[in-house]
Order: sequence, then C-alpha cells, then structure tokens
Amino acid sequence: MLTGIKARVRRTVGIALPTVLVILSSYGSATASENTVTVDRLHPKNTRFVFSVDDSEKYAAAAESLPFAKIMAEADMQTFLEKPKAALKEAISKLNETIKKEEGFENFELSADALTAGKYGRIFFALTHVSLPDFQNGVGPDVGLIVGVEGREGAPDWSAMVKDLISRSNKQSGQSLTFAPVTEGGLTWDALQGLPPDAPPLLFAKVGGMQLFSLSTTAMKSVLARAQGAGDAENVLANNANYSAAREQLAFNGGDSVHFFVNAELAIKTAAEGIKMGLEMGGEAQSLPLVDTFIDKLGLNALKSIAFADHPENGVSHTRVWVGHEGERKGLLALAPDKPINLDLLSMAGDNTASVSLFQFDVSKLYDLAMDLVKTADEATYTEVQGMLAGFGGQLSGDPAKPIDIRNDIFANIGPEFALIQPKSANAMMPSMLFVADLRNGATVTSVLGKLIQMGGQMSGSGVAVKEVDYKGTKITQIDLGSELPIAVTPCYAEFEGKLLISLAVGDLKRQLKRKEKPGPSITESEDFKRFWDRVPKDDSLRAFSYSDTKYAVESAYGQIAMTLPMLSMATGGQELPFDPSQLPTQDIITKHLFGSMSYGTTTDKGSLAESYGPFGGEVVMGVAVGAAAVGAVLLPARMTMDVAPPVEVMPSEPEPLASTPSDQAMTDMKNLRRAITFYKLDKSSLPENLSQLLEPTPSYPKGCLGADALPKDPWGGDYHFRAEGTGYTLWSNGPDGVDNGATGDDVFLKK
Repeated sequence: MLTGIKARVRRTVGIALPTVLVILSSYGSATASENTVTVDRLHPKNTRFVFSVDDSEKYAAAAESLPFAKIMAEADMQTFLEKPKAALKEAISKLNETIKKEEGFENFELSADALTAGKYGRIFFALTHVSLPDFQNGVGPDVGLIVGVEGREGAPDWSAMVKDLISRSNKQSGQSLTFAPVTEGGLTWDALQGLPPDAPPLLFAKVGGMQLFSLSTTAMKSVLARAQGAGDAENVLANNANYSAAREQLAFNGGDSVHFFVNAELAIKTAAEGIKMGLEMGGEAQSLPLVDTFIDKLGLNALKSIAFADHPENGVSHTRVWVGHEGERKGLLALAPDKPINLDLLSMAGDNTASVSLFQFDVSKLYDLAMDLVKTADEATYTEVQGMLAGFGGQLSGDPAKPIDIRNDIFANIGPEFALIQPKSANAMMPSMLFVADLRNGATVTSVLGKLIQMGGQMSGSGVAVKEVDYKGTKITQIDLGSELPIAVTPCYAEFEGKLLISLAVGDLKRQLKRKEKPGPSITESEDFKRFWDRVPKDDSLRAFSYSDTKYAVESAYGQIAMTLPMLSMATGGQELPFDPSQLPTQDIITKHLFGSMSYGTTTDKGSLAESYGPFGGEVVMGVAVGAAAVGAVLLPARMTMDVAPPVEVMPSEPEPLASTPSDQAMTDMKNLRRAITFYKLDKSSLPENLSQLLEPTPSYPKGCLGADALPKDPWGGDYHFRAEGTGYTLWSNGPDGVDNGATGDDVFLKK
C-alpha cells in the first residue's frame, strides 16, 4: 500500500510541482539587467505571436489607480481575505511537510510570500516560428515557444527552481535527467539531457536579469543573441510592417502597457500548410486546392495582424484592439457594411438601460458566402441544398408555384443596422432584452417569422403557439412556448416604423412602443454615459458603439455570487471553505468605485480599431486567476486525499450492507466491484480490460483490488459482466432469467 501511495505522490509532484514552484518558491533574486532592449527588438521580424510588457513594475504601479485595486484595498475586503490567506499559508505548510517526507526533498520549502514579493521588468511569451514536421526524412516539428522574464527586486530565480526540482526528482525516479551547458556561436545556454529522442528540447539561459525558457534551439539562439545586444538588429519584430502599423494604431509605447500581437498573415499560411499536410496524409490530395480557395473566399488573405493593448491611465483602463487588413475586403471582412452607424438608435435606449450596442451586419452577404462555399466544395450538394430551400420556401408561402425566396425575401430584408438594448430589471431571474433590426420589407419578414415559429412548433410537437395582439395600432406577435420554464419568458416581436423589435417580455416591448408617444429621458442624458462620450468620434469612421452600466452589471452578478457561495461547501463534499461567506463585503463596497464602460469601433483603409474605456482591464484577469489558483491550492490537497489515496484496508472489511432481495444483493455485489475498479484505475491509470484483473496483485494491492480469491456470482448463479465505455463503464447481471440482454430488459445493471 505504501509503495502505491508513494507512486501516486510522485506522479502528483511531477505534474503539479513545477507550476507551484514557479509561482511560490522562494529562491534568490535574479540580478538586475543592464541591457533593457525592448521586447519587440528581442524577437525576429516574422514572429507569429507575442504577449508582452516592457516594464511590469511600471504597469502594476499604474494599475493601482484602477477600481480593482481600490476595491481590494477596502478594509472590509481585507477582512474577508484574512481567512483565505491563512488557509493558503496552512495548505502550503502541510504540503511542505508532505513533500519533505519524500527522499531527496528533505530540505524542500515553499513560501507564499514570494507570490507578491517579486518585481519584474520585461516579460514575454512568444511563438517565434513554426516549422512543420517532415515525416519522410524523420524531422519533427520545431515550435518556437519561448518565455522571457526579467526579475527585479524580490523576484525568484526561476531557472534555479526548475533545475533544483529536476535534480531532486532524479533521486527518487531513477531518471538521469541533467542539465549541460551548450555553447554555439558565442552563445551559451543550458539544455536538459536524457529526454526521449522525439521530445522537444527544454532550454534555459540567463543574461543579466533576463531569464529565458524555450522549447526550440532556433528560438533560444535568436532571442538570446539579441538579449546580449548582438544578432541582426534589422531582422527584429519592431521592423515588421504589420507590427509597426498595429503599434502605431494602438499608440501605447510606454512601459506601462500590456501588448498582444498576432502576425495573422503568417499564422494563416502556417495553418493552411498544416491542413494540406493532414489532407495529404489522409489520402485526400484532391482536396488540396480547396484550402487556398476557401481561404481566399473567406477573405482571410487580406488579414495582416491582430493586436491588443491595455493601458491604465488616471484610474481608467484604456484598451484597444486592432485588426489590420489590406486589399479587397471580401468574405468575412465584408459582412459589416463600410458606412457609419446610425447613432440616432441611441434614442431608443431609455435612462433605465443597463447596456446598449449598435452594430452593422449584412445578413444576405453571410448567406451568399455560405452558399458560395458549399458550391465550391461540391456542386451536387449545392444543387441539392438549393432544391431543399425552394421547397421550404413553397411551404412558407403556401403556394409551391410562388415560393418565398429565402435569400431575397428574408435575409436581404433584415438589417444591416442593428441595436441590442438591455433594460434594467428588478427581477434578476427575469431577463430583459430588446433587439432592433432595420427592415426593408417588414410585412414579408414578420409574416415569415410567424410561419417559421408555427412550423417549428408542429415539427417538434412542443405545443408552441403564436398569438397576435394589438397595442395602440401596432401588432405584437407573442410566442407561447408551451412549456413550464423556471423563468417567465414570453418572446414577442413587432414591426414598428421600419424596424423589427424583438423582446423576451411583452412589457419591455410595450414600454419601447410607448417611448414614441412619450419619449422620456434617454441614456445619453445620463452623467455616467457622458463620462466618455466626448471621446467617441462622431464622423464617418464610426462603425460600432456600445455602453454598459458596469456598476449595475457587477451588482447583479455579485448578488448571485453572494447567494451561491454558501452552497459551495456542498460541492466540495462538506469540506470547510477557505473563506467565510458571512464576511463577504457588501455590494456598496464592491461597486462604489465603479463607473460605466464605453467602446467604439472605427475603420480605415488599413484595418479596424476597437477602443474602450472602463473600470476594468487586464489586472482583473490576473487578479481573478491568482485568486482561483489560491483557492484551488487549498481545496485540491484535501480532494486528492479523498479521491486519490483511499485506505486499502477498508475495502475488504467494509462491504456494502446485506441486501433483502436477489436484485438488491446483485446491486451490492456490483457496488463492491465498482469500488475495486476505482482502486484499479487509481493504481493503473486505466480501466481494467475484464473483471478478472481485479484479482491480480498490483503494487498497492498485493491481494488484488477486490481483496478476494474469486469473483462473486450473482444471486442466480451467473457471472457479472463488465463493459468499458470511454471513461465510464457498465456492470450487469443477467438477472432471474439467466439471459444476457447487454444491461437491458430484466438485467440488473449499474453504470459509472
């Protein structure tokens, strides 16, 4: 038993410990770097992807003015966090004690303080290149994944952590993994020796305060040379035209910004090559020309880059997303009309609006694109689809000789101007939504909608019914879903002044119709709305707009979270939570620092830019991730104790209670078999092939996982059967008649 438990501990340590070490271990700080080459000059010009920040310490300082930092600094929040911090410290202490018992880890020590103590400068995660495998010549893929970290005051030495971990693990695993220095062209790095031939390399290097980690020799040599101030100064990402255009549009060049860049042009080419290779290997060489054709028709050839930047400024998170494209806009890039949006639609959003979005979408172009792709792939299929649509159009019109034209009578008559308005609701369980679309031929569209709903109800047998009511001269079509839902939803729609209005509640739709008679105040009159309104361009470049009352959204979500947290203990098997729900800060504490978010999109001949201002940015994602990891670190060890290492001695001495009927006895036997299968899976990391394997000795269960000399017979003298089904399985007895029905009929069965 002890051998098995040790084996499981070793497996667990091997998987989880590197992550824990990287985050929590307290090792000596790295030396400050004298070379501060910016991240975009460390990577080659054709780098596929990079996520980076040039000065993490500066970014963190700027983020302290944002609402998230202010919320975390509130006294009530600090009180609430006392128990989680103490629980995390206790969990780490117990983990230290457990790991120290393992051979080679007697001096092991984790420190929670290192989680927040370290300061960093440049940090990046990049994909410098992708070389697809050449199976004919035995050459595997070369994926240029590389990570760089510039440690400053208090930052742990990551390289030392990983090397120390592997060194200690060697003592108990019997492996001979070692690090050896490699020198080539004046560059030196450490490579892990002893890996399988088909495994990617694991490389480490240090230059000044910069620590580099990579799975590619090519990537390591390229970045290491530039980190040392050498290498080709012209062949750098900063000189890539796509990157330069994106950086210019993002307009964030300081160290207090987080950047994300994808070289879409090269990424699409690499993806196309990979798809072609897969088709060729699968014997589908005739389909190779379709790959380039589809990419062209989808308009992906015009994509150049996708970039993101997050920049805190004066307590506001300012983010920008840039999609660079050149040449003809077709396919997916042509679905949004190249014209300014209609800001007059904002008048439809009252002062009780939680959020409003204005956008454009040409539905008929999407239909054309889909049909074009089908026709390109297979002409016969296209002809069949067209025939089906014509027949369906005849059903909608009621006259097969004069069918509804799905494309021209429906899709071409909707849009391209749309609005999505969410009113505030007093009932969190009652969704509110108003969808607004332009109509060119409203009578045809609304008539077809009604017929579609009725046909759908008839085909599904769900009892869906359509009812029309008149409201002050406007016909409202209500949809009775014919089922008992946990929330009150009555979908409805109406045609009003050249627009299609769709809502989930009749009351919301009527209130919207009332606004024409009595307009009332608009969301544009709200002080929160006006906060960033002057930053929105009101010219022909504007393509999309949205506003959200973030304070209202957080209040609604926080109320649901507050009700859910006390029930988490049930989900953890009664385990005590690492926090006290009764000390959860009030909504006022959470929301008093918040304000509305506003976003808008503009276009140029070089691409599209989405810009937003609001209370939250990248710091929230990082904060939530750290919090979730901390909770997991507290809960996981206890769950592992319950699920991974059950006491072996209990199994044979605590069988299921005696049953009162033959069927009950059969179920009891199968539950004992299920317990043995669980032990087998934990020890072997797989399900048994048959029940007889439960009798065979294993490292953890010398008497077999069942703890018996023979398999049980069912109450009618027959054998029990076992069938693996993916990650689950079925156990069954033939039942009283002795006939094997495969766990059906009178068979007694148990599924897992």
